[in-house]
Amino acid sequence: MAGEAEEIIRRLRNELQAGGKIDLAATEVALRAALLGRGAQMLQQALEEAAPHLSGMGQCKGTQTRDMITLLGTIRVQRPYYHGWTPQGERRGTYPLDEALGLNGRYTPGAARLITRMAAQMPFEEIGNALWESAGVRVEPRSMHRLLQRTAPAVAAAMKALGSAMLP
Repeated sequence: MAGEAEEIIRRLRNELQAGGKIDLAATEVALRAALLGRGAQMLQQALEEAAPHLSGMGQCKGTQTRDMITLLGTIRVQRPYYHGWTPQGERRGTYPLDEALGLNGRYTPGAARLITRMAAQMPFEEIGNALWESAGVRVEPRSMHRLLQRTAPAVAAAMKALGSAMLP
């Protein structure tokens, strides 16, 4: 993808030097897609390299694939799954990578924060379109709704705390 971005810039320079008219909007979109795609690849690789070094409670029961929605796009990561007993004597399965990243379902904290903010301003369908146009991220309205259901209690508590802090 880095080569792809360099090729886009090379073509832009050549067109400008030849005195041609360029479609800068299309060039910007193509360049952004190339750079976001490369960033997503780099993030995916870094997470997959780090995942085996994180240990969980109990025994590793293998790996499972997870699609994660990031600000760079959707990535697919293999991560280890551990299953064991909690100190309270309950059986529990964990994905140490998910916990270390602070995932909210399939969403990274940055993606979850952006979608939550956008949801306060526009309908889910528009959010999906805006995310696709700006970051190449596809998110279904149903998925956004589930994210907001998970985050709503924390947002309500923060708003309540903020409101009481503002009272005389």
